Amino acid sequence: MDVPGASPQKRRVLVIDDDENIRRIIRHFLEQAGFEVYTAPDGDAGLKSAVAAPPDAILLDVMMPVKDGFNACAELKRLERTRNVPVIFLTCKSGDEPWTMARHRGAAAYLEKPFRHDALVALVHEVIDQHEEERRTTPPASKSAKGPRPARKKTPQKR
Repeated sequence: MDVPGASPQKRRVLVIDDDENIRRIIRHFLEQAGFEVYTAPDGDAGLKSAVAAPPDAILLDVMMPVKDGFNACAELKRLERTRNVPVIFLTCKSGDEPWTMARHRGAAAYLEKPFRHDALVALVHEVIDQHEEERRTTPPASKSAKGPRPARKKTPQKR
């Protein structure tokens, strides 16, 4: 896992995926869009990284060794430092079942692989914008302990 120095003007995204090529591709597109990106190869490493330096959003693969994305997300949502960080699941699975499982674990969105890079960048911007707006408009006493409500549907697939 690698964690660059914090930059206050850039939005930070943690990419947790066991596929090095996927991490590299996502990093490339998000950095081109102005995000600061750090990565982790599995759920355990991702949890440690997220707790050490909470990002503005997490892209989380569903199927990984060591700790799968669903279990990693559930743990992220239990931890004080990460419970309000929006999580976007990345999955090869299609249909309603993965989205339902992701929502039950507190995900803000999910994106099916393969995905278009412009859809990925737009979704990350949208999820972070929505999260920031909710933080600005929700009084502190009524904020949910589970974080922002899951409000996104799946995005279009690459054709």
